[in-house]
Amino acid sequence: MNCSFRWNVFNACLDIDASETINQSVNFTLTSDALMFNFIDNDRHNMSDEL
Repeated sequence: MNCSFRWNVFNACLDIDASETINQSVNFTLTSDALMFNFIDNDRHNMSDEL
């Protein structure tokens, strides 16, 4: 499954006005009673990656 989402961060006090569109994909399998997701990018990001 491919997904795309857009986020916005605005904080006038900290002079932050950022936006980004991110495209990601995830594989999944269908079991008898659930969807089992296999996330491809599960690396933990540090705080500097978030801005």
